Amino acid sequence: MSHTSNDRTRGDLALLADVGAPRYIWGMAPDVSEFLETAKLLSRDDIADLAYQLLQVLDGEASADAATVESAWRADFRRRIDEIESGEVELVDGRQTLTMARAMRSARRA
Repeated sequence: MSHTSNDRTRGDLALLADVGAPRYIWGMAPDVSEFLETAKLLSRDDIADLAYQLLQVLDGEASADAATVESAWRADFRRRIDEIESGEVELVDGRQTLTMARAMRSARRA
């Protein structure tokens, strides 16, 4: 039988406290708290990747497959190349960009 956070009894909470479980786990469904404990065993990079993927699920972007993402990047690259070739945008040297950024920051502080 699966328990939800609303199914926790005082005894369950006491047990969680006795074993030193962090308070944020006390209200979680068992499968979520087990997932969290398992996730803690991952490397930093894997945890970061997992967090990113979970955020994508929340944002509704999880359905975008690799081909869709690749296609979007290619379209963006093509748009940028077209802007450069048409003269719509002007390329700026890296040093010049930093000089411009410093001047803008100084102007904002003044």
